[in-house]
Amino acid sequence: MPESVSAQDIRKMVQEPGDMTAALDQADASEMRALYEALGLQVS
Repeated sequence: MPESVSAQDIRKMVQEPGDMTAALDQADASEMRALYEALGLQVS
């Protein structure tokens, strides 16, 4: 997975089947936090 994730990367991940769990497990927490904030999501 690239160091940063672009909108195009996210679209590709959502539109193409694959192991999202593995990708999320390997994601950098600070990048995920930025993504969640940009999407207006909160994790509880």
